[in-house]
Amino acid sequence: MMLQRTKVAVFVLGMGAWTGCDKLAEAVADKAAAAAVDAQEAGMSEDDKLGNKLSGYISCINNTSRTITDAQKRYFDWVDAKAGLTGKEKSVYGVYEISDPSTCVDGIKKSADAEPEDAELEGAATEYLTALQAAMPVINEAHKYYEDEDYKDDKFAKGKELHPKLVAAFDAFTAADAKFRVLVVGKNEALQERELARVEKEEGRKLSFHNKFVMAKAKKLVEASDVADLKDLDLGKYETLVSDYEKAVDELETYVKDHKAEADSVSIFSMFVDQATTLRKAAKDLMRRKRDKGEYTQDEIKYLNQGHSHLVEGNPGEVLKAYNDLVNRSNGLNWHFYKPDGV
Repeated sequence: MMLQRTKVAVFVLGMGAWTGCDKLAEAVADKAAAAAVDAQEAGMSEDDKLGNKLSGYISCINNTSRTITDAQKRYFDWVDAKAGLTGKEKSVYGVYEISDPSTCVDGIKKSADAEPEDAELEGAATEYLTALQAAMPVINEAHKYYEDEDYKDDKFAKGKELHPKLVAAFDAFTAADAKFRVLVVGKNEALQERELARVEKEEGRKLSFHNKFVMAKAKKLVEASDVADLKDLDLGKYETLVSDYEKAVDELETYVKDHKAEADSVSIFSMFVDQATTLRKAAKDLMRRKRDKGEYTQDEIKYLNQGHSHLVEGNPGEVLKAYNDLVNRSNGLNWHFYKPDGV
């Protein structure tokens, strides 16, 4: 039984404000501001610079990529990708509109100009941006066509014309996104490992460490959870990962309880903790499903393929959703007033 899969969000290290460095001085309108940026970046470590460079790319992956993926899923929920549009479909759900991607576009441009230089990564980002800008007008044209129910007037003539264009746009974007994602995620994961070691060395196992430690364990957990079929889940490996994640969350909860003032110095940290426990439950539910219940019923399969994973106890979709929500909580933390106890 194949399950529809969700894109995994990417955790962003808390590196502070954006400090992109423009290499072409003549392109900078305010030279004083540019000098300030250069001065700030001069005092940054190489990992700080890499974190800033990746942040613009990660924003695209976590937000813009998801909108394209959701639009693709919506369209292929009711249209067969291979057979094409017949005009006899019983249900017409259309396709989701793609909102203004200017944040992603600006982020890619700033990241391209930021240190360190990386021709392979910047090239993949350019391909991603090209695919995005090609896909968006086609998807939005189709959205308007179905939203206005114009297919009732032309007997799906324009819909049939748009179908191969949509398929091509989705395929091109998916390929560009996959290439881009592999590079960004790989560099970001290595950066996270170095940052976790640095924080433990400099601060000890305090709040910042526990945040990053939980996210590192969560990433490994969700990677193992992301299976197309329940039979593909390695139960022995998964039980170990669930146990590792549970211990990390238990340590986090204990630390927060014992260091309330420190935790309160980071806005909405309690919401991050709550979401970490939500992921723990979703992961345990999937583990128990594999161990105790086995394959899904036909009704459960129907719910899962319609995107209603919350109606089925123990499934990869709920683990992925809980993880993506955890990433969003972590990325939204404000560490501006954070002061480690005893440091």
